[in-house]
Amino acid sequence: MTHLLTGGLNPITFTGASGTTPQAIAAAIGAPLENLLTFDGSTQTFRGFVPGAPSIFNTLDQLTQRGALFLRVAEGEVVEWVDTDIVVSDNGERSVPLIPGLNAVGFTGDDGAPIAELLSDAGAGVISASHFDTSLQQWLTFVPGAPVFANTLRVLDRLDVVFVRYSGPSVMWMLPEAAAP
Repeated sequence: MTHLLTGGLNPITFTGASGTTPQAIAAAIGAPLENLLTFDGSTQTFRGFVPGAPSIFNTLDQLTQRGALFLRVAEGEVVEWVDTDIVVSDNGERSVPLIPGLNAVGFTGDDGAPIAELLSDAGAGVISASHFDTSLQQWLTFVPGAPVFANTLRVLDRLDVVFVRYSGPSVMWMLPEAAAP
């Protein structure tokens, strides 16, 4: 699996093995990598790793396969990072817990999946969904019930990351899974 990382923020679904350290990712990517972040839904905070920073400042110690990973690359740089790909579940679906607050979800379905359809399966507790578009370096947003012209997020592609703001009792959100094209 090849990830093309460009200068600025690059949110991706982590395809490597659970337990991989941020140090291993930093070594594989090299000097253009400025930091790595993950979002912890239970505490509603980011955990981070900055290559070369004292360990006391680094709060991220390991990654989870299919988890949302945010990589900041130095401006003007382009890096190809090669990692393993996920093994798709036998039934072609995956269950993701949505808890009250923000949830950072790595999407593993096919390219061009309509966000409105995906979110309809999550129930009435969905307040909004946001995805950071790497090429534009800006956020795209979808709000259920909002006018079509107001929703800038329309589809998700495989390995995109989406923040889902959720309210109500926790639910399991069923998402499709697909193999790399």
